[in-house]
Amino acid sequence: MLTLTSFERSLMDALLVGGDEILARLRAQYAVGSVKAREAYDSGADVLFDVPASAHVVDPSNFQIGDIQLRLVNGPSPVDAMIFVKNGRLQSLEYYFCGGEAWPAQPVVETAHYFGAREFSEIGDALFQTRDLAFALNAVKRT
Repeated sequence: MLTLTSFERSLMDALLVGGDEILARLRAQYAVGSVKAREAYDSGADVLFDVPASAHVVDPSNFQIGDIQLRLVNGPSPVDAMIFVKNGRLQSLEYYFCGGEAWPAQPVVETAHYFGAREFSEIGDALFQTRDLAFALNAVKRT
């Protein structure tokens, strides 16, 4: 059975944090879902999820959230991360070096920030407090 790495769990925590109903439903899907596959490529990976049919779907049903950027220790360029929702269900997590460089075997976060906010040396509560939910969910709410 495939599981998320600690790095991937941290990204999911950062991308799903917040008091919005859409994020609450996605967290519930994430809690009951499982990792279906991990598709690694040179500069990052896609992690595909399997969410049970019994999980409540979100509306709108197709969107992405990607308002966080990281720097890795010895990383040559920034890392972008985002989640994708399809048909109202959490579909995947994607992360990659923006410059296309080779992904390290053991990524270690040097800094992390939400767009428009200050950097932190780890993914955690201090970072989460700086998230601008209106910005993060702007594309979601417009559809």
